[in-house]
Amino acid sequence: MERMREWGPLGRGLGILAGCWWLGDALRGWLGLVVPGGIVGLLLLLLLLGLRVVPIAWVERPAALLMKWLPLILLPSFVLATQDRTFLRTHGLAYVGTMVVTLLLLWVCIGWLAQLLFRAFPGPTDEPGPLTDAERALAESEEPR
Repeated sequence: MERMREWGPLGRGLGILAGCWWLGDALRGWLGLVVPGGIVGLLLLLLLLGLRVVPIAWVERPAALLMKWLPLILLPSFVLATQDRTFLRTHGLAYVGTMVVTLLLLWVCIGWLAQLLFRAFPGPTDEPGPLTDAERALAESEEPR
């Protein structure tokens, strides 16, 4: 029973994340959108969180778990591309250049969005906000024993 209390919320959160991804992919197909289904799913999840249909606590821990393993998920495609010597000789500079430019654009967009959100939703500046469940769990796991 204790295991169910521990794994139940994780499964619910993963189900919500997977359901948003699946529904986003289905909507992309039905509407003929050129945007990837995963992006439509993220927008759907953002809408559900914004309307408070889905409490953030339900998806916070599963999302943190997935973010922890994201580099491992993306690594095989990078390794395969770098192991193909013909690909590297013919397109290597463009591949690395694209990665660098994409990373820089991502940083600029995230910085701009953060500034926009900080201006739109100013909070108290004299004290930090409360820790989220994921931050609290991370802090507890890093404490010396």
